Amino acid sequence: MKKISAALCGFGVTGLTLWLAFSGGALPEPASPLSRSTTAVSPPGTGIPDWPAAPSKGVAEIPAGFVVSPPALPGKTDTAMPEMEAIYAFQEYSQRWMAANAAGRKAMQAEGVRLAKARRPEFKKLIMADPRRALEESVPRVVRQDMPADIVAALEKPVSGTGNYNMYQGRPAEGQAATADQLTLRYFETATGESYKAHVFGLMEAVISKKDVPLRGVAVDREMAVAESPVRRLETGERVAADASVEALCPVSGEETQTVAPEEPITEETPAVEVGSRVILLCNGSHVTVLDEKYKNLLQASGPGGAGYFFSGYPGDSSEALGNFRCLYIRITYPDQLRAPNTEDSAYGDMRNVSRFYLESSYGKLTSTSTVTPLIVMPHTQAWYIAKDDEVDGLGLLHGDARAEARKLGYDSHQFNCTIVRVNGGPRLSGISWGGGDSVWVSWDGMDVLNHECGHSLGRNHANFWKTTDGTPYGDGTNEEYGNSFDVMGGGSGFGAHYNSISKRALGWLPDPYVHKPAANGVYRIHAYDQPQLQEGQRYAFRVAKDSARTYYVEYHPANSHLTDSAVVLYS
Repeated sequence: MKKISAALCGFGVTGLTLWLAFSGGALPEPASPLSRSTTAVSPPGTGIPDWPAAPSKGVAEIPAGFVVSPPALPGKTDTAMPEMEAIYAFQEYSQRWMAANAAGRKAMQAEGVRLAKARRPEFKKLIMADPRRALEESVPRVVRQDMPADIVAALEKPVSGTGNYNMYQGRPAEGQAATADQLTLRYFETATGESYKAHVFGLMEAVISKKDVPLRGVAVDREMAVAESPVRRLETGERVAADASVEALCPVSGEETQTVAPEEPITEETPAVEVGSRVILLCNGSHVTVLDEKYKNLLQASGPGGAGYFFSGYPGDSSEALGNFRCLYIRITYPDQLRAPNTEDSAYGDMRNVSRFYLESSYGKLTSTSTVTPLIVMPHTQAWYIAKDDEVDGLGLLHGDARAEARKLGYDSHQFNCTIVRVNGGPRLSGISWGGGDSVWVSWDGMDVLNHECGHSLGRNHANFWKTTDGTPYGDGTNEEYGNSFDVMGGGSGFGAHYNSISKRALGWLPDPYVHKPAANGVYRIHAYDQPQLQEGQRYAFRVAKDSARTYYVEYHPANSHLTDSAVVLYS
């Protein structure tokens, strides 16, 4: 879930004592605006937007019934917005075309080609600016299936397939300017070799990299609007494609269904869904909802709130991000560069610090071991990889080639949890490092960038800041990427910049017995959460539900000099 944090002054040397009064689980508005800035911590979530936090200055009390109203969130600010007139003009044409007879349709063909070609660049912009709207405005299958091929060729392409969904999040080098939309990349690489830039909304915004998953949507060129669910119910009257793989066994009931032959239209009596490249016939239309929920859960599983790839080896323990974290560190250069990005010693030095960071941050629950390769020369030039990024996922191509070259030397990336590629320059690598899934790309040295990018592999998102514009610490404003300076997933650095307490709970590092979860008014003491070990009987975070959608957390940061004897309030 997404988080928002706010500074709250407290007192004490080894701990912070909080007085809390609340009733009915909801905390009321403070009597007056609070003065300190608001910080937002944003690991991935369930699509719930970042809400503002209300910090208090000079007191160690959370006001009775403290509540904050959500801000007016900013809209998407793409500069290239579509001209909807061209999209509406083709919709009007489609209605006339459907109502016309064979002779009328033939006479309308040239007009349809003209309108479809005028619509195409605007629909492409719509995919990039508002993927939800693009899916809503896409041409229905029952309409397009009878249109002439030259009209259909100019329309968006329906996409439904299985492949690798890759989400990469970047961290700019110090002093490097980058906007939020430049720091998150999403790709869908289908099993048949198609490469799309994925534009998502709603539930899909929270989904991190996943291998071999079904997705659906519509695309123009490489720009794809991705639906929240890979399940699409076939429209009544839609004909099953001649080359479709049709399954006549209902997966919900296990019963045989009516057979629908290729090119035969779907009826109310023969409900069917498309998932990936399969058409599945159902015995009951209500089973569409069952499958829809199943596949949504498939996409959400092991996503935000938990690690993506690292599992403990403890018997009976299913928690993730516990045990040994095995890293392969590949140092690469290009044939037109032939300059090492760093030394083997400096790489091992950074990874030793990463090992200490994770050991202390996890309270001893996650250890790490690292293997650094000799310098590897890539099979293509840097310019070649940069040019290929226009056709495919350039970052993924570079990483795949680096793994393949390392394998020739005996370093098999499949034997590791995370593979780090250290490189100077390349596709989208000018002053930015990236992390996503089990892959990390690093453009400079130091443990902080590694702790940050490996955090994406653990399912953590950026730790952000809610910058207000209305003079209050929690009202209207904008989301500032990396604005939380106390978390390495934001702007934090050093061994004290631990992942926040919500992240630690999600990763299995901060168990329930070490967290206050009060159900009544009282005085509660919390201890420093950014220390290397937990002590029995002490509490290191404070958690209370605000309402059905959000939860308050409070954490204490004496190890971070910016917040000595102060606390941070986070929203989940």
